Amino acid sequence: SASALRVDNINDLLLVLQPSAFQERDVVERALAQYGQEVAPCDVEALNRRGLLSQMRASRDQGDTIVRENLAGRFRFVSDAATDAMGNPTEAARIRALYGFAQGDVNAPGARAAMAAQAVKLGVSQVVSITIGNGTDTHFTGNPGHAAALYPGVKAFTTLLQDLASTPHPEGGSFLDHTTLLGFSEFSRTPLFNNFGGRDHHLTGSCILAGAGIRGNQVFGASSDVGLAAQRWDFANNRASDSGEVIKPDHIAATLMASAGLDPSITRVNPIQRLIAT
Repeated sequence: SASALRVDNINDLLLVLQPSAFQERDVVERALAQYGQEVAPCDVEALNRRGLLSQMRASRDQGDTIVRENLAGRFRFVSDAATDAMGNPTEAARIRALYGFAQGDVNAPGARAAMAAQAVKLGVSQVVSITIGNGTDTHFTGNPGHAAALYPGVKAFTTLLQDLASTPHPEGGSFLDHTTLLGFSEFSRTPLFNNFGGRDHHLTGSCILAGAGIRGNQVFGASSDVGLAAQRWDFANNRASDSGEVIKPDHIAATLMASAGLDPSITRVNPIQRLIAT
């Protein structure tokens, strides 16, 4: 019922969602579709003992459905014109203004965040993962511009939150009430400069959780005053303590699973209970 699709930008996604440029004439396509629905001969059915042929047919039908629903039209917000034939602002212009990116800029953090929002709100995907930050590699460029490089990604993330929070969900509430967001980096940056005047990888990082299943407006974890090393955290008393645990990605995974009503035991750590909405 689900499969992963990796795309580098919205143009790649459109290649999947829109009809192929190599389609036959309508009459031929209809004939092929009708042929595909017919019962296959016995020798072909014999190859389906493990269900591979059935899976291929189901995937083809799903692909045909996606193309017929014209979802591609809902993802052309990067390139579509700002006004329609009557001179009225288009939905594309509204999305670009909301997420703050220019027409044609498919790699802008705002464009990537908008792609995630559209995929969730249209029901195209239940899970979306995007790389939202650009130009944050500061091994050799020093620290002064690091915060400015992070800002577009942070702004796009907060806009995504606001967009989901302000969009009604068909089952009640907002889309944020039905969607959990996790923002993170795979590493942080050292507090001290290296010999190039830049900063290298660091183990102490941070992440943000928001939305469905999460009790917000809380901070967990701490770092040392010198060296920004990860400090142990006492979950029971919600404070830094030498007798506590170092918060790891495993704790975040366990918390996400528990917040969705899944068994987090596979992570071998306990979820952060104070973060889970009740």
